[in-house]
Amino acid sequence: MKQNFMRLHNEGKTIKEIAEIYNLHYTTVYDYLQEIADANNMTRTDLLTRVIIRTSNSNSKNKSTNTTSIDFKEIDKSFDVVTNELSNLIQNIDLFSKEFFQDDKEEE
Repeated sequence: MKQNFMRLHNEGKTIKEIAEIYNLHYTTVYDYLQEIADANNMTRTDLLTRVIIRTSNSNSKNKSTNTTSIDFKEIDKSFDVVTNELSNLIQNIDLFSKEFFQDDKEEE
């Protein structure tokens, strides 16, 4: 049952919706999620902000499932870095184009 909590959460279900599915109080679902988080050495918040993607390897004789965890906080940090670098690049292009066109006008 606990394993399904994360699957349902990853599918977009709220904690209260998951509790209703299993006829539990929502605090019970939070307690189970805390147990999952503790078992994975993370906080419940970190657990809930990660998406677990499962992919099946159907080409192999022994069908296996690979799991990948996506940390949205890390994605946000990376996005901020890229945004800042892009902003700096745009500023440099603006400076270059101003200088280029200024030099072009002076030659006329």
